Amino acid sequence: MTISGLQADRRSLRDRSSPLWFPATAGTPDTARHASFLVEEGHLLKRIGDRQFLYAWQLIRAATQPDPEAMRWRIGDVQCHRHRYSHMAPELGVTLDVCHLERTGAGVGWRVMVAAENWWDDRRTIIRANLWASLLAGSRERALDWFQNHPAAAR
Repeated sequence: MTISGLQADRRSLRDRSSPLWFPATAGTPDTARHASFLVEEGHLLKRIGDRQFLYAWQLIRAATQPDPEAMRWRIGDVQCHRHRYSHMAPELGVTLDVCHLERTGAGVGWRVMVAAENWWDDRRTIIRANLWASLLAGSRERALDWFQNHPAAAR
């Protein structure tokens, strides 16, 4: 995604129905400004699960997921599996959207899990939103390199 493409998608970054939407609790409300910083400054990803990593994942997912409800898709040589769990009760609601990404191959393999968790109160107002990621197996450096160099997260 180019810088101009990202700027055109700023509205998507604020739209909760968009795969690019990033929970306000994960950073400042001006998500588009931070995503632009990631792209324009060529910020290096340092840690799986840090803010830059999570923005890169959101950009990659938005560019590659065939539709918002897709449960399986490929991103080049990386297999993606998505699982969604939800529960509604009279006083609360919770959803957990989990993506497992797996790259296989001699010397390049890794597995990463990215989870988005949302809680609502009885008025359907979001009271808590978390986005986090964890390396499950393989090389942290190779996984970070793949996310850093994916064309959708290009600087």
